[in-house]
Amino acid sequence: MEKDFYLQERQRELGGTQESLKSYTARTYLLMGLGLLITFAVAWFFSQTYYGVYALAYSFYHVSFLHIILLVAELALVLAMTSFLHKMSVGAAVACFVLYAALTGLTFTVYFLLYDLESMILVFGGTALYFGGMAAFGHFTWVDLTRRRNLLLGGLGFLILANVLMMLLPGLQIWEQVMCSIGIVVFLGYTAYDAQRVREFYEIYQDDPDMLNRASIYSALGLYLDFVNLFLYLLRLFARQRNRK
Repeated sequence: MEKDFYLQERQRELGGTQESLKSYTARTYLLMGLGLLITFAVAWFFSQTYYGVYALAYSFYHVSFLHIILLVAELALVLAMTSFLHKMSVGAAVACFVLYAALTGLTFTVYFLLYDLESMILVFGGTALYFGGMAAFGHFTWVDLTRRRNLLLGGLGFLILANVLMMLLPGLQIWEQVMCSIGIVVFLGYTAYDAQRVREFYEIYQDDPDMLNRASIYSALGLYLDFVNLFLYLLRLFARQRNRK
């Protein structure tokens, strides 16, 4: 009883009431979904509409190394959010997340131009099923997935190194299917891991609404990145390119 009284007083001081795990989880996944919607809407606009294609072509023609600038901007936003999220206001953190999703949409334009739209939709559906299954496993399981963190980091490091080597050594392209398969396994693992962290963050910050909001944004970013990377590896493995029948 004394503990309940203390929690109520603490919540009044923080200016809010305790949010339920269900509500917090739903808000996190809705934010992730908003990011995906922005990314694919931006990519579709700049690849499928006259004004979008013209604006993108004009930008690439007049701005040298625009693709590098976009990648650096994306990296800077992710580093800012992961390093300074605890210092940002909630509004600023959401704005950074939305901007990152939009920039990712610009870089995604090339995939809309390269791959058949129908096969991309099928791959997106498959990604949603795989992602949903692993997210549900991560959320409901009581197995401690943090023990797999080093294994996941090792897999991610391998993927980064493999991608760099494939860009520098064209002969390694024959191993792309193997690398994509490993990438799918790694990001399925990260999906379960990050889904479990949503619950863990709630248990840690449930009595601090401000930190809980920040944790929700951070978790949404992690899940968003898991979905995007899983989609890209499935796309490279299964989607049909436009110049192929």
